[in-house]
Amino acid sequence: MLNLQRDFQCRHSGACCTSGWHIPIEPATDALVADGIRAGRLRASGAGDHVTRDVWIDTSHPPDGAAGVLTMRPDGACVFFDANAGRLCAIQRALGHAALPSACQQFPRVSLTDDRGAHVTLSHYCPTVAAMLVGNAGEAVEIVALAEADAAAGRRVEGFDARAAVPPFLRPDVAFDLPAYDAWERGIVKALGGLGRDPDAALAAVAGAAEDLRGWRPARGSLAADVERVLRTTIEPGRARSDTPGYAAMARLFDDVGASVPEGLPRPVCPHDWESADTAVVAEGWPRLAAVGRFLAAKAFASSVAWQGHGVRTQVMAVAAARAVLRVETARRAGLAGRCCDEAMLVESARAADLLLEHLSDRPALVARWAGVEALSSSAFLAGLGLGNLA
Repeated sequence: MLNLQRDFQCRHSGACCTSGWHIPIEPATDALVADGIRAGRLRASGAGDHVTRDVWIDTSHPPDGAAGVLTMRPDGACVFFDANAGRLCAIQRALGHAALPSACQQFPRVSLTDDRGAHVTLSHYCPTVAAMLVGNAGEAVEIVALAEADAAAGRRVEGFDARAAVPPFLRPDVAFDLPAYDAWERGIVKALGGLGRDPDAALAAVAGAAEDLRGWRPARGSLAADVERVLRTTIEPGRARSDTPGYAAMARLFDDVGASVPEGLPRPVCPHDWESADTAVVAEGWPRLAAVGRFLAAKAFASSVAWQGHGVRTQVMAVAAARAVLRVETARRAGLAGRCCDEAMLVESARAADLLLEHLSDRPALVARWAGVEALSSSAFLAGLGLGNLA
């Protein structure tokens, strides 16, 4: 996990239980809940003593592998969410954590498992996770191994399974070996989440490092050694960029992510006046917001994009898209508030950004949309990141 997320514990905000999401319930969990209701140990919120099955589960169109989905109240809250009893889940309170549907057990964890082990990042849609972006202000971001005493240790991990798969690609015809990819991932997380860095300059440096690394050939030595060289000589000094934000490119990236949202789900729209709002109340303060770099580091870590794409450019593009979505959402809020953005505002922007990035967008569709970046000229690729002139 990332060091800044390892101490996460649920603070019962209720966001995951009240967002109107369809929550699949597995057959074994369905049986536990049904038994609890029959025994009188569990009651759906607002239901009487005689609870029929259709009150708490919809079995009309069950997802693959599920018995059905939990029903929702008109306000979008799960029927088992009890706002008047500590904002807790009635299933968890009555039957224990293990009786929760898998989706509830995993949230807000976004997990990837490969031959190195399990890697877990957290969705900032959860208010508790988003608030962690502005905590521990004096601590740089890094990837750490969990100890047995850590709160998350021992939890069952579900998510993207890359075990026994070809490692991420450096470029379309060359794959990393796992030690080299591990060093690359750790290096870009460290660069993006470093202390006192302009987050856009850090991302620009990562993009420049990716371009350098794509030129690796066996004559340059081992790939792992070349990763170390690139991280040492390209990322640390930073990379120059223009002072003019790449508004058009950022808007395109936001629209890319929005266009990937499947039909039937809400698609956020980039506000037509967001550039003027950004210029007036975001651009000046953005470079000093440490939470931006922390957010981007979390997007670079444990990302399935690296495994689904065909090179490091796709990976960098995904982080640039996360930065674009975060910046548009920040401009949206700062513009409405009529004041300069600050870390408190960024917390809410991060929640909105990850609702789109982690819970609404279609990741494979995005990877397919960006597949062509691997064939672009270096100048065209860098121009598409929305970071100004990097060529």
